[in-house]
Amino acid sequence: MLNHKMIVTGLARVVLAAVVTISLLGCAEFRKLASKAGTYDGPSQAIGEGRGHAFITLDANGGPTAIGVRMSEAALLGLPAEPPRNADGWEYVLSLPKEAAIAGYNHVVIDWNPKGHIPPGVYDAPHFDFHFYLINVKEPNLRASVILTPSPATCNK
Repeated sequence: MLNHKMIVTGLARVVLAAVVTISLLGCAEFRKLASKAGTYDGPSQAIGEGRGHAFITLDANGGPTAIGVRMSEAALLGLPAEPPRNADGWEYVLSLPKEAAIAGYNHVVIDWNPKGHIPPGVYDAPHFDFHFYLINVKEPNLRASVILTPSPATCNK
């Protein structure tokens, strides 16, 4: 016949085994959930006849290892041949995924410059400019601009 002490001891061992098993499995699951490794894509935007989006890649600790833009091949087709009236190029605003906040970036702007822009002989061929912004897209007045003025010696060469 089992005495009270043997029953309590047996139950205590079963409970202890269950707690240890649940704890170990729980920790394994927590580690899976805690890993932020992966590439996260922002929403897709129409560009030319294709699409483009911004992305960020994070390591297992959630640190950024890459940030960039992906465009389909068709995005290079059907782009405007002329700039808009009062601007050098066409802007395509790409939102970054929420996971990019760790890197400090808010959004990316791709400028398609069909006729290029100043200075002549340097950037005056059709091209894209890629701008990575730390500010909110709704705060354009906070954008900082840098104006480079060539020296007379450079212009006379």
